[in-house]
Amino acid sequence: MYLMIGGAWPLFRILFIPILNVMYAYANCEINYHASIGPGILVLHSSPGICYFWQVCNRKNLTLVGGNIIGSRPRTLQNGLAIGDNCSLGANAVVLGPVTLGNNVQVGACALVIHNFGDDCAVVGNPAKILMKSKSSNE
Repeated sequence: MYLMIGGAWPLFRILFIPILNVMYAYANCEINYHASIGPGILVLHSSPGICYFWQVCNRKNLTLVGGNIIGSRPRTLQNGLAIGDNCSLGANAVVLGPVTLGNNVQVGACALVIHNFGDDCAVVGNPAKILMKSKSSNE
């Protein structure tokens, strides 16, 4: 709706709250209208709920398995959370910025990402640590 209304959104937002609440309950996925989302986002299972906040900037081909929270801690600058190309987040993975994830990063299930990670790696744990790096990244 924000894209249709544009700058008048703050005025009309109150009128649309009942409609938006029904949409959130049906889709169980909340993506902020200020979020910068590149092409190729894939939401496999939205039923556990997905929250995608406004400071996030992802480039392309992001896969969300379900139950993911992508957001920021207090006092994070706009676009303080950047996700590279071809990344995927496992079930219930949480990414809290300010964080930068490189290209081809695989985040394991129930991982808590609060640190930056470079390209071509798999991260798991709470807080997340590198499980393995791709051999192509060592060349």
